[in-house]
Parts: sequence; C-alpha cells; structure tokens
Amino acid sequence: MKYGLQDPRLWWSLGVLFLYTVARAQTLYWVGRGMGLGFHSSPLGRRVGRERMERIERAIHSRGSVVLLVAAFIPFVRIGVWGAAGVTRLPFARFVLFGTLGAALYSVVLGLGGYALLVAWLELAERSPVLAGALPVAVAGLVILLIRRRRRAEPLTPDHAAGRPRSRAPRR
Repeated sequence: MKYGLQDPRLWWSLGVLFLYTVARAQTLYWVGRGMGLGFHSSPLGRRVGRERMERIERAIHSRGSVVLLVAAFIPFVRIGVWGAAGVTRLPFARFVLFGTLGAALYSVVLGLGGYALLVAWLELAERSPVLAGALPVAVAGLVILLIRRRRRAEPLTPDHAAGRPRSRAPRR
C-alpha cells in the first residue's frame, strides 16, 4: 500500500488529534476559570506562591498570544498555561483564537512527524522485518541508558552523604 498525503487515514488522524487538542485546551481553560481566584488560597496555589502566580498572570495577559502558541508544543507547560489562562480570566475570544491556532500547529507537526516515522518504519519492515523489530528495542535501550546516565549525574542530597539511601536533590 502506498502512503502519502493522499492517504485518508492521515487526514482522519490529523483531524482527531486536532479535535482532541482543542477539547483538552478548552477543558483546562474552563477548569482554571472555575477555580478562579480561589486558586490562590488552594494548597497548589500556596505552593506556586502569590508572587510567581502574579508573574504568570502578567505574562499571560501581556504576551498571551505568543505564550499560548508556544506552550502548545511543550509537554506539561501547555497544561499549566491553558489552566492559568482560565484562572487569570484571559478573555475567552483571545484564548479560543490563539489556543486553537496553537492546537492546529501542534496537531500538524505532531501528526505529520508521527506519520513520517510510521511510514519509514513500515517501509523498513517490508525490506527487513528483523531490523524493523530490532529498531524499537534498540531505541528503548538507548532511552533507558540515557535515563540511567542522567540519574547518576544528578547531584546527591546531604542524606546520601550521611549514609542514608540515595535521594535526588529537589529541582528549582
């Protein structure tokens, strides 16, 4: 079977990915909006801190369009930004415009990139099934190796120096 931009499965998957991303953004916005000012007094709000939350509010209101576009591409950040847009009461029309544009760009980049990887892997599987089977195993092994190496390089806490079990230093 030939793959390409004419493949209807590509367009269906891009459409579903886009709808999912927009629905997730809208849900996070409305959850944040529902929390509203009560967020500041919640346990999470106290942990974030008033000063940091005010800085986030200023960034969203002054550069909200750019923040919404860029945040769509950064895992975990997009969740925080979309929720914070609701908490800070970013105007809904502005959120819909730039959140939807960010979701569209994210969906196209992720969808086409994933499709290209899938097609490349399927073509490899046609030529060499053994190599196609070994490739995911090799990639998983490389990821595990990199994670272990990174964990070894992390600074140790004073507890470890005192002979207690190893724990990682808190990130700032």
